[in-house]
Amino acid sequence: VDGISLLGAWSWDVDVAAWVLQCRLVRDGAEAGPVPKATDWHVLASRYPWGSIRFMPASVGSLEDTFWHQAANDPVDGKPWRAGELCLTTPGSVLGRQADACEPMDADSRLAWHFRRALGWLQLANEGALRDDGDPFELPPLPNLPPSADPLAYIETTGSLRDWQRLPLRSGYAELGSLRGVRATLVLRWLDERHRDTLAKPLWGRFADDPKLATAKAIWMRLDSIPTMSLAQLPRTWGELVQACRDQGRCLADMTHQLASRLRDGRRHYLLLGAPVPVVIGGPAATMHWLGIKLPVLSSGTAQRKGFRPGRQKGYALRDRDEVFTTGLTLDWVATENWDRAQRATRGVLPSSVRQQRVALMGVGALGSLLAENLVRAGVEDLALFDHDRLAIGNLVRHTLTLEDLGQRKSVALAARLNRLTPEGRVVAVSQMVQCTDSQVPEMLANASVVLDASGSEEVLCALERGHWPEPVLFLSASVSWRAHHLYLFVAQGHSFPSNAFEAMLEPCAEQLRGDDAGEAEIWEGVGCWHPVWPGRYDHLAGLAGCAIGIIEKAVTEPPRTPMLYVLERTADSGITVNSTCWDQVVP
Repeated sequence: VDGISLLGAWSWDVDVAAWVLQCRLVRDGAEAGPVPKATDWHVLASRYPWGSIRFMPASVGSLEDTFWHQAANDPVDGKPWRAGELCLTTPGSVLGRQADACEPMDADSRLAWHFRRALGWLQLANEGALRDDGDPFELPPLPNLPPSADPLAYIETTGSLRDWQRLPLRSGYAELGSLRGVRATLVLRWLDERHRDTLAKPLWGRFADDPKLATAKAIWMRLDSIPTMSLAQLPRTWGELVQACRDQGRCLADMTHQLASRLRDGRRHYLLLGAPVPVVIGGPAATMHWLGIKLPVLSSGTAQRKGFRPGRQKGYALRDRDEVFTTGLTLDWVATENWDRAQRATRGVLPSSVRQQRVALMGVGALGSLLAENLVRAGVEDLALFDHDRLAIGNLVRHTLTLEDLGQRKSVALAARLNRLTPEGRVVAVSQMVQCTDSQVPEMLANASVVLDASGSEEVLCALERGHWPEPVLFLSASVSWRAHHLYLFVAQGHSFPSNAFEAMLEPCAEQLRGDDAGEAEIWEGVGCWHPVWPGRYDHLAGLAGCAIGIIEKAVTEPPRTPMLYVLERTADSGITVNSTCWDQVVP
């Protein structure tokens, strides 16, 4: 490959567990520009040809600033290279114009492919052409950030951006919190600059309802754009940040001075800097992005400027200016993440018409727990779980709960688990089942738009038949045959559950449900217990339950005119077939 000079042989670096090659790259194009014509690099290769190949700028004679499609180009202690690894495997048009977009994996071609991509990157960086209008918007990398740093999480949407843009305030306070077992700090509430009025409260789910959650404070300031020094380089010091804010007409020093009084408690708090960002480069602003910085401990108590009595804000502010917020103070950047549902939905969720349903699930045993988890992970947030049973050790063979939940009500333990699967989850537990003798439908059930029965209880179906909903409700009843060979999913829409249709359509499947056709004797709980159990493996149930979600989706988006019965059957080759029958076929 032209443009490459080797400056040494491959050597093994035990610290990074990789072979290292020092080389010089000479880019094409004009002599002048932000990227020198020749730059020195260290190529780190592990488990070649299958492992990673990383191009790191040399500490001397290479890039010092951070460009787009590059990690934060910070110095690395004890190494002759910097941390600014080039992003060379990004699919898309920019680098694809300079080298083949498809990365080969054979030993003869892969390293050469990376070298060609690196040379193309350098040329585009020098021309300022690493990004084009229409490319996905890229945030600048955070300097000096540990790879395992816990994020600061917030929720921002297109709607909340409009709210921010209508707000005249440019700064204020925020309350933050952390939850046991969740490796993140959450923004719980945005307040005005007097710490009196709540400007916005993110719609976290039930997992964040703990009033003791608030553990930290922050001051915030809105900017017009992300405060970069040049290209993709965020400020590394307090002095650089003050200048970057000043370039946008904002005085960070004055804002900090005005709001610091509530942060003088001997603890470290946060500075949040918000700016509108687009989805694609050159596109309109789509959401508010917040950058986070962990502030040093501010002056308080006896840590006072000489000549001032303790407790005087002016003395504290002068000491902060001279000893805390020094120009060379290295910024402690914090990773931030937008946990809005739209950000997460790109990985795959149910349609919004399904996610917005209020679902009541009757019975959260083996099948019910799998259906519930599938629904919540796919975006359903409003879910009520009805079950009075407690979790026993035998249940764990095919239940989604764990040893820690033994002895608890299944509904309570499962609701707690599901609420920790999604930031907006509003799963509630009802530790009882409906009964035929109920005089009225329980409130949690009456408010449901979808009622899903997985209880295997005739009394539950009787209660659903006797109940009455003012508006039509989608009813579904799921049951599984002996050894989970089949799953039967009955679907109907109406003001009450149609038991007659359910019994007539399921009658031909009665032997399969009971296992009479299996030719097996009953199976008992264990030695010393004369309690029969229903046999069925977790993986078989999980496959059937996953397929059932697709039928539930179809039933919500296209409600059936007449009752339907879907029969899902496991095949010998580990597949699943689906057959359906409508009520009109049973009773012409």
